[in-house]
Amino acid sequence: MLQAVHKKSRCNQPQSSQADHWYALTESPRKLKRRCEEVKEILHVTKRALYNVQRREARAKTTVGTLLTEVENKKLLASEAH
Repeated sequence: MLQAVHKKSRCNQPQSSQADHWYALTESPRKLKRRCEEVKEILHVTKRALYNVQRREARAKTTVGTLLTEVENKKLLASEAH
């Protein structure tokens, strides 16, 4: 008896894949493609910015190292300073 009631209640529910699954697409394919392209562009810009920061850091590190070597060679830096 309970099985019949359970089957009946399931038949009366609307069949909606969007409500049943978290991974169901709710937007149109065009909107999804546009959003995907926007995210790809953001990723590209962010990767480029990261690359630029890393290059800037490497240049600064080289410059500081060169200056430190020059100061040490000219004996302008006390030995206990480094």
